[in-house]
Amino acid sequence: MNWVRSQNEYFHSIKCVLQTGDLTNNNFNEQWTAARCGFALLNGSIPYVCVTGNHDYDWEGITISDRNTSKFNTYFKDRNYTDKIKSYYKDGEIENIIVPIHFSNRTINILALEFGPRPEVISWAQKQVKERSDECFILLTHEFIDNSGERYVHERTYSELQFSGPYSTPQEIWSSLIKGNDNIKAVVCGHSAFYHYREDINSFGNKVSQILFNIQDQPNGGDSLIQIWELDGNSVSICIYNTMTKEIVSETTQTFTL
Repeated sequence: MNWVRSQNEYFHSIKCVLQTGDLTNNNFNEQWTAARCGFALLNGSIPYVCVTGNHDYDWEGITISDRNTSKFNTYFKDRNYTDKIKSYYKDGEIENIIVPIHFSNRTINILALEFGPRPEVISWAQKQVKERSDECFILLTHEFIDNSGERYVHERTYSELQFSGPYSTPQEIWSSLIKGNDNIKAVVCGHSAFYHYREDINSFGNKVSQILFNIQDQPNGGDSLIQIWELDGNSVSICIYNTMTKEIVSETTQTFTL
């Protein structure tokens, strides 16, 4: 976080930070406090958008019986990006929101969805994306592709394993929301470790990039790694960078087009 803040202070080059869920390990207050303090370093300078992961709820055995147990809103509502939110699924709650990020030549909407989004949340997102058919979207959610690049389906998804109530699998999110909306250009996810990139063709014959980045199993709890997206017009270059050693993890470099 200090590296990100310093880059912005000296070069004004970072427009947004995305976090892919599991802000905590056990939904404990002290873990939420640590997460909030880390992101507070960016307050007032860089917008950030976070989503809930499966670890951000209370478990009973393996089951998440109540989505309302997450302390996400308690600790992150009214934070850095709240005044920038364009749309909420539920007023004042930030699990499912749209945040526009402004670049010099375009605006990209971040569509942030909860872990295992409920069907009614997918319906809300579908309506929002269709109403803004001339706007570009990147979907941010916790569980989508795994570390072999496969999209989670029934009997493999943690959404199905853990939720006793309604949920959507990643494959259902693809089929019901992404595939039929040409303005959703990319998906960013976490959950599975560590990195993978996948492309699929939507109903319009265009590629949709899907990017996994989750450093929880890396040495030293992540080893100071971040994923950097560099935008140049419609071209996006991705690399993974170690902010401690100041080195690019070159074998993860990827490019795609918005």
